[in-house]
Amino acid sequence: MMRKKTQIKGNIKLLTQLSKSLRKNPIAGNLIKVSIPKDSNNFFFRLTWKENQKTKIMYIRNDEIIEVKKGVIEFAKTKKIFNKICEGNRRLILLNR
Repeated sequence: MMRKKTQIKGNIKLLTQLSKSLRKNPIAGNLIKVSIPKDSNNFFFRLTWKENQKTKIMYIRNDEIIEVKKGVIEFAKTKKIFNKICEGNRRLILLNR
């Protein structure tokens, strides 16, 4: 019984962290720096992600790079928190058996 309460409190804490993280505009995808031509100083950034089993690409303007980088990093943090919540829920199911 005590382990259940501890697990629930842990999940509530993680949900609070998740809520804060979602306010920071997470962006799903991979941000890639591409040189034109290869090994040159001319480059651009593109964001890639999967949607309906297809890879989508968005080219990022230079003035948006910092914001998009922060969003991609925040998404990774959000995903880790979400996975911890799921792990805790699986533990609760096992404790209820």
